[in-house]
Amino acid sequence: MTVLEGEFTLLVQRIIWLSNAIFRKVAYRNFVRHPEVDDYTTNIQIGQGFGLARTIDPLTQIFRVVRYLGPDYFRYRKNFSIIDLGCGDGFMLRGFEFAGFRNLSGIEIDNELAELASRNIPSASILCLDFSSPAFSKALAQKSYIAVFTFNPAPAEQLVSALVTLAINGSYVLFLRNPKSWPAIAAAQDLKTEILGSPKNMIVARVSTTVNI
Repeated sequence: MTVLEGEFTLLVQRIIWLSNAIFRKVAYRNFVRHPEVDDYTTNIQIGQGFGLARTIDPLTQIFRVVRYLGPDYFRYRKNFSIIDLGCGDGFMLRGFEFAGFRNLSGIEIDNELAELASRNIPSASILCLDFSSPAFSKALAQKSYIAVFTFNPAPAEQLVSALVTLAINGSYVLFLRNPKSWPAIAAAQDLKTEILGSPKNMIVARVSTTVNI
């Protein structure tokens, strides 16, 4: 494949991804909002009903990263490490890849979805792990992240444990979609949180740990 052919292929891939992202954005706004969005199970059922299992709106999430990380995004975006807890097929991570992020990770408990995400984003590190397993802490405790996304893919106590593990090596900005777990996170003794913003159906907060290393 020539350089020109490679660039054309990449352009086509970007156009396809953007079309898909716009469709999901419209579908998300039309079908997954209002009171039912606070119920994760209902949200997933609605998403599946429209062929949008694990529905996400990557365009909005990318804009939010730019907003909450500020000018640093433009200077250091290739070095920013982002992790998506419950990444599904990796669609949102794919969006970050196209937006210029190069240090991407995803955690997915469903083996088939994790394999699909690995195929969709070969450059990302996709792990099939349970948040509550020792393997999660072993795999991630030595890594630091600038931003953590999660769509409540686990019970609150498991999510808190995962967030503590991720905070051990430094603070990060948490993008908590569907914030039903926020009271448990805010009350966790091992976490220190500072709300940066509350977009619709989301909490954005800086998170660090009070655990002494």
